[in-house]
Amino acid sequence: MSNLDLETHSINVKCPKCSRIVSETIKHLKNNPVTYCNTCNDSFDVQEEDINKGIDRISATIASLKESLKKGW
Repeated sequence: MSNLDLETHSINVKCPKCSRIVSETIKHLKNNPVTYCNTCNDSFDVQEEDINKGIDRISATIASLKESLKKGW
């Protein structure tokens, strides 16, 4: 079930400078909460709150998927 490993999933964060949505893996953000926007060439810190919200959304999706699989198609 490695595809259900949260750290391999990406979350979307908004660049504070240009508002572009940047996708970054949870593993990267846990190790280094700085990401880079290719649009405006700016590096920015991703807030822990934003990382946690992304993790919560992914966890809820995985839980919902598991429940659906238990019930069958």
